[in-house]
Amino acid sequence: MSTPATAQRTRQNILAISLLVLLSLLGGFLLPLLILWVLTFTNFPAFGNSNFIRSLTTVAQVFFCLTTVAGAIWAYASRLHTQRGDNPHYWSTHFGPGLLSSLSVSGIVTVSLGLPLAATKLYLHGISGDQAFRTEYLTRLTDSLAPYDMAYPNMAPYYPSAWFWFGGRFANLLGIPGWEAFKPWAIISLALMCSLFTAIWCIIIRPELGIIIGMVTALVTTTYGSPEPYAAIVAMALPLTFVLSWHAIRPYRGALTKGRYATGGVAAILGVGACTYTLFTALGAVTLILMALIVTIHRLWVDRRELRQLAGKKVKTPGNTGITPDSVKLRKLRRHIWQPIIRLVVIGLISIAISLIHWGYYLISGLGQPHSRSGSALHYLPSDSATVLLPMFKSDAVGLLCLIGLIWLIVTIRTSRISQALTIGIIAMYLWTLASMSSVLFGVTLLGFRVALPLTLTFAIAGVCGIFDATHRIISVAVRHVVIDATTTLDNDATPLVLAGQTPRYAGTTDA
Repeated sequence: MSTPATAQRTRQNILAISLLVLLSLLGGFLLPLLILWVLTFTNFPAFGNSNFIRSLTTVAQVFFCLTTVAGAIWAYASRLHTQRGDNPHYWSTHFGPGLLSSLSVSGIVTVSLGLPLAATKLYLHGISGDQAFRTEYLTRLTDSLAPYDMAYPNMAPYYPSAWFWFGGRFANLLGIPGWEAFKPWAIISLALMCSLFTAIWCIIIRPELGIIIGMVTALVTTTYGSPEPYAAIVAMALPLTFVLSWHAIRPYRGALTKGRYATGGVAAILGVGACTYTLFTALGAVTLILMALIVTIHRLWVDRRELRQLAGKKVKTPGNTGITPDSVKLRKLRRHIWQPIIRLVVIGLISIAISLIHWGYYLISGLGQPHSRSGSALHYLPSDSATVLLPMFKSDAVGLLCLIGLIWLIVTIRTSRISQALTIGIIAMYLWTLASMSSVLFGVTLLGFRVALPLTLTFAIAGVCGIFDATHRIISVAVRHVVIDATTTLDNDATPLVLAGQTPRYAGTTDA
């Protein structure tokens, strides 16, 4: 039974986490806006013609990376302090370090894109290629609150409109045309979501690990996905979705009441993602279905004997219409077995309901109308769509990080919940790639080359976990003669400091 002090501490922790999420959103919007506003008063040369702006960009990136690392060190030191006998205060372990790091990650994205583009009002690649229709789409939704097609008036949009609609409201807020708002909105939206995801990672796993994951997410996404900002936002959410989905489908300790908040979070991410970039959202849905099938089949196999025994003992007599103890156990066991499928259905219904904000208008207006069978995105087949994506063999730092991630996933697949979640997500992405290659037999493609960004990002995050895990094991071996088993001083009222991870750290226990 929890004491009043424990209940008060829980309320304080919830308040700290809520404020962290809200302030990461607010700061992730205001800080990039301030930096971009200051850059409008400069006369820096274009990035491609001078190393002057390249030098300033590098210095700014190093500064924000160092402040992010400082936040991770702060979080780690605070967590050790609370685990040496003090009560866990999220204000020191999560709120302070998380807010500092969220703002720093937002700054990394802003200076990486804002400084090189300070000499122009256009975004990456100007208005050439796909940026032409993206600029057109944002301009259309700047002039109209109703979602219309980018090229044809009064026609429902097929392309997801969420990012462009909010970009239009951003342009209205500043009083600038849509084409001019494209650059600041792309940078601010990327920085804002990086800030938010860093805060969420800091909450659901060990805060210092979550902070570094947020920084790596920002760096990898800015490097490989910044030309298409709305797709990059959904790609950043995929690894987070994998971890939350695994917690929703296979709750920690297997409790039926656990994972409800994760279920709601996954449904919200998939629903909003479907209104923003459908392809990456489909990857998250495929991963969720794969997880539900794996857990259900495993539980059916493990509990098959007990299920048959309980079903055989359930008998009804004319004079006894009550529920026998065996029937109660049978009902609980069946509920336990089919819980992943039930959670899958709940997530699917909620996410579909949210996605109808965009797709409902398109489906209703498109009833009975002819559709083109050629020239769509599903007929685009570049060379990247005909090869298997292997980011771990790139000859750069990201390739090395992905290789470390691959090794860590293989080594820890049986013990780490994060490893299991990311592995299933990677398998789902490779299955999507193979399905895309096979679909050419039917005259279409599933755009398998688009999987490169979330696949690289997932491997990179696994690499960060691998580095942390290896460092922890090395330190544990070095000081194993002074390490106390975390289960020996477990308080009955203690709750895990982390939602997912290899080993839960409890309040009142000792760390290495």
